[in-house]
Amino acid sequence: MRVPVVVAPGGPLGDGRHLFGLRLDPVQVQAEEVSDVTEPTRGPLVVVDTETNGLDVERHQAVEVAWWNLDTGQRGDFIPAHSVPDVLYVASVKALQINRYVDRIAERVPWNHVTEQDVRQLHEVLTGATLVGSNVQFDAAMLSKLFDKHTLPDADAAPWHYRHWELGPYAAGVLCLDHIPGLAELAERFGVATPDHSAAGDVTATGEVFLALREIAAEREAE
Repeated sequence: MRVPVVVAPGGPLGDGRHLFGLRLDPVQVQAEEVSDVTEPTRGPLVVVDTETNGLDVERHQAVEVAWWNLDTGQRGDFIPAHSVPDVLYVASVKALQINRYVDRIAERVPWNHVTEQDVRQLHEVLTGATLVGSNVQFDAAMLSKLFDKHTLPDADAAPWHYRHWELGPYAAGVLCLDHIPGLAELAERFGVATPDHSAAGDVTATGEVFLALREIAAEREAE
C-alpha cells in the first residue's frame, strides 16, 4: 500500500522552507512503502455467558461460566472457585436473586485446582475465537478478570478476536427492528426455551437464536 505524504510550501508556522529549524523544499510529495495490515481471521464462533454477583467489573466476579463452540459443537460450563462470604459481602442483591446464587451455586463451589483445569481449557477454546453473546462486552471483561486470577502469569487475559458478535444489534439488523431486542424477546420470537439465568441455559438460548438469525441472513444473501 502506498501512502502519499504532502508538505505544503507555506503556512502560519513557516515560509515553507524552514519549519522548527528544519529545511524543507517548497513542495514535497512522496510515496512511502508501508507494510499492509493483515486482518486477523475470526476463528471459531464461541457463545459465552457469565453469571456474576453484580455489574461492576472491578468489584464483582464471575460465579458461573458457560460456553458453546458453534463450529465444533463442543460445550462446557463450570463454577469458578471463590469465597462465598466475599461474593455475598459485595454482591448486588438483585444479581443474586436473578441468577439464584444461594439456591444454585453457593453450595457447589469447587476447590481451586478444579477451577484451574476448567479455566485453562476455556482459555484454549477462546484463543483466536470470535465471542458471541447477549451482553458479550461485559462477559469478556469478566472472563479477562477470571483469566488474570487463574491462568499462567504470562497468559493473555483477552485471547479472543478483537471483534465481538453482540446478539441484540445483530438481531435488530437481520430482522429490521427499530429497537435492540433482549435475549428473552428473541427467544420468544424463535420459539427457544426461555433463558433461565443460568450460564448454561443462557448460552443455549443465545446460541440457538444466533444460529436462527444466521440462517435468515444467509437466505437473504443468497437471493
